[in-house]
Amino acid sequence: MQPEYLARLSGPVQEFICEVEGKAHLDIEVVLASTLNNGGPMGRGNLAVDITARRIQLFAPTNGYFPDGAVRHEVLHVQRFHVDGVPKLALADGAWDKGFRDVLAGLDNAVEHIVIVPVELQFHPERRTHWEALMSNVLAELPFAPEGELRLAVCLHWTFLRHVLPGSPQIEIAINFMN
Repeated sequence: MQPEYLARLSGPVQEFICEVEGKAHLDIEVVLASTLNNGGPMGRGNLAVDITARRIQLFAPTNGYFPDGAVRHEVLHVQRFHVDGVPKLALADGAWDKGFRDVLAGLDNAVEHIVIVPVELQFHPERRTHWEALMSNVLAELPFAPEGELRLAVCLHWTFLRHVLPGSPQIEIAINFMN
């Protein structure tokens, strides 16, 4: 990671990034993107990561949003692929339609979050507010989900709530929706 971005992070996050980059034999390149400025569940910004076999790009907003917990979250995605070797659920390029490919990528990301968000929260408990807000937004959108995707969406979100955010007030909202 470029030194000017690494310097903005705490020592433990810096060490984690250096460890992952070393084991992956790739540097993480931070790329600024103004399109991320108003993202995230609270509208303060959002990070995103693009991971390929030979390149890792961490996209960050131009508004300065670059918190330790969000950075660790994205680097945990990198660790999954390049260090732990956990494959991604994906279709071959050109296989079937783009819509199905996108749904499969979303499913992979949702399942992955059940594993990496608890690690993120272990090191950055303040990020629970982020995930609570995100789940509130997600549950508010469930009534508008396509009927064919609704049961899978409810199953994934229920699993996330019960295993990642136990005791969340969103659990009661999810129960009421499922009933």
